[in-house]
Amino acid sequence: MQLYIVWSVLFVLYVLYKLVFRSSFLREEAGISRACTDSMKALAIIGIMLAHVAVQYHGPNYIGPLRPLIASLGAFGVQVFFFLSGFGTYYSIQKTNRYLSWGGRHGLRLICSFVICYVLTCLIYLLFDKNVFDIHDFVFLLMPYCTTWYLKIQILFYFFLVLAVWIFRRYSHNENMVAVYVLILSVGCTLLLQYFGFEDWWWKSNLCFALGIGVAINIEKLKLKINGSNRQVLILTFMAICVYIICMKFDRHWVLGPVLAMVRMLVIFCWFYAIRFFSRAKIISKYTLEIYLIHIGLIELFVKDVNNSGPVMLLLTFTLVASWLANKIVSRVMKWI
Repeated sequence: MQLYIVWSVLFVLYVLYKLVFRSSFLREEAGISRACTDSMKALAIIGIMLAHVAVQYHGPNYIGPLRPLIASLGAFGVQVFFFLSGFGTYYSIQKTNRYLSWGGRHGLRLICSFVICYVLTCLIYLLFDKNVFDIHDFVFLLMPYCTTWYLKIQILFYFFLVLAVWIFRRYSHNENMVAVYVLILSVGCTLLLQYFGFEDWWWKSNLCFALGIGVAINIEKLKLKINGSNRQVLILTFMAICVYIICMKFDRHWVLGPVLAMVRMLVIFCWFYAIRFFSRAKIISKYTLEIYLIHIGLIELFVKDVNNSGPVMLLLTFTLVASWLANKIVSRVMKWI
């Protein structure tokens, strides 16, 4: 059943590409432009929110057989974020020779976002007469009732990137070694944390950070190979279907899982570039970190085992408003620092 669903969804996407994107949404440099990556971020955070709601919501089954596919959007969205983080931060760090200050500022931005989002989340709980503030959660960067592993791994990856660029500029002449160094550090970190009993289902996603760095380094070569022809889009669509099916079979495999996650992310990125896609929802990308933190903190309050759609609408409303406010506050704070 899932196979037919995937075929149908990808076929609809291709029809939209033929009928709409070619005539309305194309721009000359859309493929690797900020508009494209912002659009991918927006779709990723929407997918993550839908996945979390689909897992927790137990009301009328509006989505029917699409539920497993929607639930799988969570892991895919995380892969997109790690990939685009590696892709974008590599360009950013190339503009400076002060690696430690660069890493410190980016890490501080994440921590500042967590602090503001945590406070706003606790205030929202208080509106419903629930006090969830916990000094342990606050110190260890945990939102109410849930982990923020993505945030912690992202901070760690900033350190990995700083270290990798320093090693490259000091000892190497091959720029691709930056991605290799980050990949080695990521795998080492994965094995170490797994040894100490941390959850392992999401490790297959974080290796996409190194892939994003590698793509950023070789982006000009990649552009030469992708021309966005109809034939190329069809081939990439077929590849995406095949990789998705294989991923479902080997998702939990400790070796093939991470490898296939990176292959899938590369195929999807090439597909987005080939169709020169960007969505009008890209404005959401500015608030993705805050949306991620706020909505996972409010899941327990609004949609934990609920059986009607009202709380879901409240979750979306509070998440969007609080995320907008948190982003504005964090932007002001970072300007003062």
